Amino acid sequence: MSVSCIWLQVRTEGTIPFAIPVANHNNKIVLGHNHYVKLTDMKKKHEELIAMVETENADTRLNDAKCDAAGRLWTGTVATEKEPANVETEQGSVYSVEKKHVRKHIERVTLPNGIAWSADNKKMYFVDSIPGKLYVYNFDLAKGDISNQKVVADFNHPNFADLGYPDGITIDQTDKLWIACYNGGHVVKVDPATGSLVQKIKIPTQLVTSLCFGGPRYEDMYVTSAFIGLPRDQLQSQPDAGAVFKISGIPGVKGLPANCFTI
Repeated sequence: MSVSCIWLQVRTEGTIPFAIPVANHNNKIVLGHNHYVKLTDMKKKHEELIAMVETENADTRLNDAKCDAAGRLWTGTVATEKEPANVETEQGSVYSVEKKHVRKHIERVTLPNGIAWSADNKKMYFVDSIPGKLYVYNFDLAKGDISNQKVVADFNHPNFADLGYPDGITIDQTDKLWIACYNGGHVVKVDPATGSLVQKIKIPTQLVTSLCFGGPRYEDMYVTSAFIGLPRDQLQSQPDAGAVFKISGIPGVKGLPANCFTI
């Protein structure tokens, strides 16, 4: 198996919250930029606008995104931060982008982050970080519809004490969720059937942001972190803040391939 790493440097104003491969196009990715979803050809260095999301609101921007098994992009909007994780509440929404068609699905969210789907594609999981909630929805893959919102895990509960805020999420082959704990310095495993905390893995920095499975058999976990937002004294004591970490050899745990965007 040949594995390569592509480094893409984007010079632009604003933020680039996500970059997702395009199915059957090795040189193309879909990027988020402020309110815009763009198709980027890395070889030709060409951009094409796919969709505009919430352009009527200058005080919001796109945040995290993932694609479902049908190749739709799911992304959320968030109020522009005054500082990291300090945003006006309930100003965001969650959208899907299919081809160039934009649909709104969820309103009044504060900091939309992790999204994942069950192996059978009948459930969608979604994190609203500031309220500390991990939600589950019934999911219709063919139609791209969600319904019947329920809380899977609440990080305000004593079971999740000192774990900060839920941020990015991924799911393993047994349908267990793995959650990056922002300001909690951990990755945790949660059983979505019960909402119970199954496992904790310490990360050597507090601001853990997201995670995914990789490697030839999806047995490795890659964990991202941040350093912006850490006080100066903590920056000195956490020299690896902002690094990407690799966790290998978690017993009995394998992930699933990520979905790509379909054009």
